[in-house]
Amino acid sequence: MTDEQLYNMCKALAKRYKNQQDYGDLVTEGFLQCLEAKESADKELNGGYYKSVARRAMNDYKNLSTKSTSIPTSGTARLVVKALSKGEDPKNIKGVNDETLRSLTYAISNSTDLVEDLQICTPDHAKEFEEKQFQQYAIGVARKTLSDDKLHILESHFLQGNSLEDIAVELGVDRATIYRRKDEMLKEVCNNL
Repeated sequence: MTDEQLYNMCKALAKRYKNQQDYGDLVTEGFLQCLEAKESADKELNGGYYKSVARRAMNDYKNLSTKSTSIPTSGTARLVVKALSKGEDPKNIKGVNDETLRSLTYAISNSTDLVEDLQICTPDHAKEFEEKQFQQYAIGVARKTLSDDKLHILESHFLQGNSLEDIAVELGVDRATIYRRKDEMLKEVCNNL
């Protein structure tokens, strides 16, 4: 087949998708695959072979390349797509480990529910710095406004991580008293911030 015949065949195949937005891309994908097949062939190939090559390239473009996640076009990926399109469980595919199968299934189904789990998030150092500065400022205000007994309770709880129950036992008072004192101390510090 000549290049012009291959191009016309790809245009006819692309029209079947009834999507004008992707029409040019589909024609290009099919035509390029046909040219690659023609160049790599040792002998003259028949029109049916070129048609299947173009159709596969167009299907890959439409069903795989337009997904938000890149999907391999291996035989395994095709088997997973086939199983999912038939409503079958892709776990029945033999020779594929579970992690690969799970990744392919998520990619092919275009699932985005795990995006938060997969994204690597860089901590905001400015935010961390501001929080640390505010904490130091609040501690300074607490040291200026609270008595030594009250300051001991706040430092023991917030800076050393002791529970209020442990502090109550240490001071020999009941829990309700410590909870009340903590609330009073926090209000006093907040009023002076």
